[in-house]
Amino acid sequence: MKKINKLIPAACLLALASCGGSGSSASGGGGTRPADDPREEMQAAEGTYKAILRPYNFTVAGWIPNGMTDIKITGHMIEVKSWLDDAANVVHMQNIHLGTECPTIANDSNGDGFVDFNESVQVSKQILLHLDADIESQSEISVYPKGNFTYFQTASLSSLIPLNLEGKVIIVTGAAANRGLPATVSQINNQTREFSIPIACGVIERMPEIANN
Repeated sequence: MKKINKLIPAACLLALASCGGSGSSASGGGGTRPADDPREEMQAAEGTYKAILRPYNFTVAGWIPNGMTDIKITGHMIEVKSWLDDAANVVHMQNIHLGTECPTIANDSNGDGFVDFNESVQVSKQILLHLDADIESQSEISVYPKGNFTYFQTASLSSLIPLNLEGKVIIVTGAAANRGLPATVSQINNQTREFSIPIACGVIERMPEIANN
């Protein structure tokens, strides 16, 4: 599978504006961040984190999707494991967002019965970390997992922006091409509505440490 180049323009995420169907690619990931970028205040914290991925927009999936993400930060390394139980053999974009709440049907602002990506980021906010096939390179989006997947990646924290994962949310997108979504469902850049529709979300919680006797 070829790399997916800049699926989400940086300016679109920062402004939380509509990406439309034909959007243009934007450079991002590198360079100096704005002085008021909230990520500047974040620091990596050692420990184990977990998010249970619960479905929303599940009527577009083959069956109700569910999954889990485990993240471990030790020393200068981050390890991410996740799995998703879903029948649709499609690419599932999975990202950690800066927000602290999962979207609900109450966030369906246009009343079409779906909480699309643009509506979701009003709650989940911009993307903090792309969980793709190369999490050390956040400036160019690589391959995301597909189908009923198990995912595993490690990276050096020095290659990433500072992370404060506790309370952040993970959103997974992707539904089968035959779901017949209405034109009111937003698209991510030039991707299809089915690729762009969120199907699961989880809030990241830090797990208590178990003392060794």
